[in-house]
Amino acid sequence: DSDATELHTGIVLQSPRSLPAGRGSAWIGGGWELFKRAPWIWVAITLVYLLLAMASSAIPLAPLAFNLLLPVFTAGLMVGCRTQDRGGELQVAHLFAGFQQRTGVLVAAGALYMGLVLAVMLVMGLLGLLVGVIGSGADGATPETRVLLLLGMLFAASLMLPVVMAFYFAPALLVFHQELGVVEAFKLSFRGCLVNVVPFLVFGLVAFVLSILAVIPFMLGLLVLFPCLFGAIYLAYKEIFLESGVVND
Repeated sequence: DSDATELHTGIVLQSPRSLPAGRGSAWIGGGWELFKRAPWIWVAITLVYLLLAMASSAIPLAPLAFNLLLPVFTAGLMVGCRTQDRGGELQVAHLFAGFQQRTGVLVAAGALYMGLVLAVMLVMGLLGLLVGVIGSGADGATPETRVLLLLGMLFAASLMLPVVMAFYFAPALLVFHQELGVVEAFKLSFRGCLVNVVPFLVFGLVAFVLSILAVIPFMLGLLVLFPCLFGAIYLAYKEIFLESGVVND
């Protein structure tokens, strides 16, 4: 591609590749194949990750730190997926691989993501407060006013979607491509999701059905589903952003 920019471990396309709808389910299938290569290691990684998340919820301010480190852990899992993709051996230590490279940049990505989420929540909170104030007035709110306010709240909630799109591929882009900054990675991630709306709709539907099935056996299915979904993120990153879908040295 003539307008591609070569970076640290691959080629990031300036115009992310648009893929057919069927790739959405194929990513999950590919994630399953990665899981099958090292199922017990993936289960161990998932358990460690969930234990860290639960432990952080019991300590004051720890959830804030955990959310800041979310891109660091995700980047580590992307490195683990790449290792498997190249025929290497997955290790539990891959969960912490993001602490060995670009940690500061990944934490900055977590801070930006949290800031955007808080901004959306603030807009939703203000609109909710407005609905409450109008509804508690002497005459209450007219049906038309209530509908408009509720539509406003739905619009505010919909703002969370582009935030998620901007963050979705950012950890992989940042850990694999040293020249990318946080804002540039967020922009590329958003564009990659935007031009693949249909595959992501298919991906979301399949993931939703699988998540329902995963929680039936005492939620044990999540120990399989989570690794499959992380593998799917990595495979989608390869196909959307890399020349020929291959990570090059």
